[in-house]
Amino acid sequence: MSDNAAVVRELFESGLSGGDTAVIDRLVAADVTFTQPGVPRGREGLGLVVELDNDAFRDWRYELDDVLVDGDRVAVRWTARGRHENTYLGEGPTGRDVTQEGITMLRLDDGVVTEVRSHPDSLGLLQQLGVLPTMSIVD
Repeated sequence: MSDNAAVVRELFESGLSGGDTAVIDRLVAADVTFTQPGVPRGREGLGLVVELDNDAFRDWRYELDDVLVDGDRVAVRWTARGRHENTYLGEGPTGRDVTQEGITMLRLDDGVVTEVRSHPDSLGLLQQLGVLPTMSIVD
């Protein structure tokens, strides 16, 4: 495993899972470029996502399904799981176990994450919480 892959693995497994801000502060540049649909840009947005997920979902944990490295870039296909026990985007706790999948692209410079572009399946998560109806093309 490359050093960049190890950094990203630690970020997801120790920083984002459980919201360990010391790990995030150590591995993510203060001026990180962070983009995720519907979220403020930059470190503020990353911190908001981490706080929101870990506050709303007990035992929120990321599993890294695929980690692909190309030089200073790392692509991660991930699955996160937790139990909805606090308010999430205005939706009161349901007690439901939920799963969210996503893909995140990261860029690193000397072992520090400088860019994060994340694309979570937010629609699927909101459907699991009962906020949005599920749809199927098969009856």
